[in-house]
Amino acid sequence: MLLPSAAVLVLLLQAKSLASPLAPRELVVTITGASADPDETNQWAAGATVDYPIHSSCNSTQRIQLRRALNDAVKLAEHARDHLLRWGNSSSLVTKYFGNASTAEPIGWYDRVVNADKGGIWFRCDDPDKNCATQQGISSTFRISTC
Repeated sequence: MLLPSAAVLVLLLQAKSLASPLAPRELVVTITGASADPDETNQWAAGATVDYPIHSSCNSTQRIQLRRALNDAVKLAEHARDHLLRWGNSSSLVTKYFGNASTAEPIGWYDRVVNADKGGIWFRCDDPDKNCATQQGISSTFRISTC
């Protein structure tokens, strides 16, 4: 017995929807220990010091000079790191200063200068440990604790 074409179509659609793996179902997702807020996803960096700290023993002129010098040092380290990453040992500058050794170690040190937490490093303009006082040729008007 032949069914009308509309009835066949309804039966086929009904059978296909029941057997389909894409049949609608309830999906419940539970996320624990994570935050949907993107600002909270980088909590490992919370409290990190981004800039090199300058001690209060430095006057305003010394602070300006140190800040400029430290910013220049970070830019230079960033450029050196990027140069190593781009050219590796094929650069004559790299082989001049690092030979044919792996570039991983200098890349890591340059990256530390650029990106590491700088909270444990202080630039001072006084001489609390008298290191500078014992060095010949060091100016008494402008000292950094590293002399």
